[in-house]
Amino acid sequence: MLFLATGAKVVTHPRNLVVLEREARATIVETYASPGEDVYWTNAVTEISAGDGARVDFHRVQRESPRAYHVAATQTHQGRDSTVNLHTVAFGGALARHDIGAVLAVRVAP
Repeated sequence: MLFLATGAKVVTHPRNLVVLEREARATIVETYASPGEDVYWTNAVTEISAGDGARVDFHRVQRESPRAYHVAATQTHQGRDSTVNLHTVAFGGALARHDIGAVLAVRVAP
C-alpha cells in the first residue's frame, strides 16, 4: 500500500483493515511518502486481525516531508498460535508518532 502526499495544507485520514483467516500467510508493506517538502498532516490507523495459526509480516515505512506531521496507530488482534511481525522505519516529519497495540487471544480452561 502506498500513500503519497502531494499537496500542501492537506489532511488525510487513511484507515486500513487487514484480515487473515486461520492458517493464512501474508506479507504487507505500507508506505507513507511525499515527493516535496509541503506542510500536511497524516492521521493513519491500521488494524490487523490474524486468525488462529496465521502469520503476518508487516513492514511500515514513513518517509514524508521534513515539514509534515504524521500520527499513526497500528493495532493487532491475534488468534491462538498466530504470529505478527511488525517492522517500522520512520524518516522525516516535523512530528512523527506511531502507537502500537496488541490484543492476544485468551483461552479459558474448561
